[in-house]
Amino acid sequence: MLRASFFWGIMLILVGVLLGLQAAGIIAGNIWGYMWGLFLLGAGLWLLSSAFYSPGSHRAGSGVSIDRKDAGRANIRFEYGAGALVVRGGAPIDKVIEGSSGVAMDVKVSYVADEARVRVSTGPSWIPFLGPDEGAWVFQLNGEMPLDIHVACGASSADMDLTGVKAHRVRFETGASTVKLVLPESAGETRVEIAGGASSFDVTLPPAVEGRVDIRQGASAINLDEARFAQVGMNQYETAGYASATNRADIVLNTGAARINIR
Repeated sequence: MLRASFFWGIMLILVGVLLGLQAAGIIAGNIWGYMWGLFLLGAGLWLLSSAFYSPGSHRAGSGVSIDRKDAGRANIRFEYGAGALVVRGGAPIDKVIEGSSGVAMDVKVSYVADEARVRVSTGPSWIPFLGPDEGAWVFQLNGEMPLDIHVACGASSADMDLTGVKAHRVRFETGASTVKLVLPESAGETRVEIAGGASSFDVTLPPAVEGRVDIRQGASAINLDEARFAQVGMNQYETAGYASATNRADIVLNTGAARINIR
């Protein structure tokens, strides 16, 4: 793993420095007494290195590759506690999903009738011993088959561009997370359900997609693009062409102290 290698590289260098200082007589005693401080220093340097890391710059790996087989649709669930999730379209037509490999990732697959059911459960990506090979969990989805996508996460970030994906349902259950979501442009009807705590959501409808927003509950700061959305009822907003649109999104908000931008 690239980030784990970087962490242990830092640790070995620091241990070498301590041994050199001891050999030179600059420090005395057992160097292992310095190890706790050494570990904290190495972890701090490792965390600072993440400032130069951009999850979007990584491509999906070959760790996960789930065959479509005879499935006509798929149900995909992502579960992760912390770290970064990046999701795009672009998987081969004969695959349901392709993507990252890493320590503490568990993938379960079943085929029921014509549906492929995939559950990707990941460990935290901010611990050097655990997480994805490239620093973020990066996945590509099939762009031809109807998808039901469910994301359950904790203190994390998610960057999901579903422009070329036929997602008919997208559900979020989040903790203190930051989510960037671009909705499908040609999936027909897409239902988006957002439930979370102190999270930040940035939701984009492609230009050719109409939308309706239904605010169920929560003391959230919700900012709608006034050039696209107009109020049509109590806590309900629609774009002008929603009623007759072929491609449209129903967005249901059930959040706590969240900040939500929809445009």
